[in-house]
Amino acid sequence: MKNYDEIIERHSGFWERAEGLRRPLLIFSHGWIDGPKLMRAMGDVSGPLKPGDVDAGKFLNIHREIIAEAEMVDDDSIAMAEPLVSVPWMEAYHGCAPARVGEYIWAEKVFSDFSGADAVIEKGPDEGWLDQYLAYQKRLSAEFSGECAVSQPILRGVADVACAMAGEENVIFGMIDHEDAAHRLFAYISDTGENFFRRHMEGMPRFKGGYVVGQYHIWTPGMCLRVQDDAMAVFSPKLYEDFVLSHTERMVKLTKYNVVHLHLTSAHILDKICALDAVRAIEYDIDEGSERVENHIGTFKKIQSRGKNLIIKARFSKAGVEAVKELAYAGLCVIPVVDTKEEAIGILKEF
Repeated sequence: MKNYDEIIERHSGFWERAEGLRRPLLIFSHGWIDGPKLMRAMGDVSGPLKPGDVDAGKFLNIHREIIAEAEMVDDDSIAMAEPLVSVPWMEAYHGCAPARVGEYIWAEKVFSDFSGADAVIEKGPDEGWLDQYLAYQKRLSAEFSGECAVSQPILRGVADVACAMAGEENVIFGMIDHEDAAHRLFAYISDTGENFFRRHMEGMPRFKGGYVVGQYHIWTPGMCLRVQDDAMAVFSPKLYEDFVLSHTERMVKLTKYNVVHLHLTSAHILDKICALDAVRAIEYDIDEGSERVENHIGTFKKIQSRGKNLIIKARFSKAGVEAVKELAYAGLCVIPVVDTKEEAIGILKEF
């Protein structure tokens, strides 16, 4: 059993950007995401889903398997469970009907022509999906009380939700051709999204005196949120600044301990994210097979130079590990994606 008192001390040092560390905060991820593992428990349910199809009771045994994985290697990981990560919770809340296709769940568009945006706004969100999310969260809290943290799955930001509602191409053209309607849509998603986040935070139980950032197993002494907007990849820097940036800032301001999730495809708006004083940490994903970690050390140093904590999630080669050693360890967390315990132990020894 891990000594969580020692681990939490290291996590506190991460947030405090403690100097003189012999290695960064090191957390292993067994595969990229836990969704496909959990989907095994859904059985033969397919097609359109109702909130009751994702009752927490179906998935508890798989959650236990995932919790056990956090004990496999002597790293800094905090064991956690989170409402089924495969469900597009925020999109479903905004009316995008979720449907299961194999191991994944997709959200259906709500409208295509921006002339229909105001009708969607007037209708309001689907409270049934928020209620189911909160029920799932409550069941996890009761089932694993004191055993592990309960945390946040992927809850998407305003750009991702808008693109789920109307499709990326329609949103891009909508911002240009229907500027006022687009602003109204983003403001509506921001209002309802904040409501979802606040209800989520109200239901979060403490673990070891704090909370844990979803997806990353990082402990925080206060409430935390993870903010994700992958659709920023298709927005120009100007469109992102004009339509989305203020809403991103609104979300990160909800908590002192926040993490903004970025991919390589977000590089063109990185400066704008770094310029937000409220952003505490930036997580940078080097996606599977897309690039090598060592090619982005300059970007990582840039993020650190802007006073942000840095989380790097990637497949790490020996060269990648050596390159990361060039970075300041203060406020640095490295999350290697691995397939085996042996692979994790090998990287641990490198540090």
